[in-house]
Amino acid sequence: MSKLVEKALQKWPETRSSDRKLILAVWFLQDPNYEDNFRHFFQNKAISPETIRRQRQKLQEQGQYRATEVVEEQRYKLFEKAKGTAGASVYESF
Repeated sequence: MSKLVEKALQKWPETRSSDRKLILAVWFLQDPNYEDNFRHFFQNKAISPETIRRQRQKLQEQGQYRATEVVEEQRYKLFEKAKGTAGASVYESF
């Protein structure tokens, strides 16, 4: 699985900044005809989108296949925002 994610990141640089494009690219590498019977592919063969995203994140944390600077800044801002609310209850966030 991780080899497919890395192959997609190598082959299509635009996937480094877009998880949606990366997911589709990995699925294409799994089965170039995945769209022919998408329901069967998704239910039985497809690597989970979250697994693909986590593998991309792990590789990028190691300094490989960096996203564009703009995307990295956006991801960091989301991380900081989420970090600030971690553990807060719904009541505390009001």
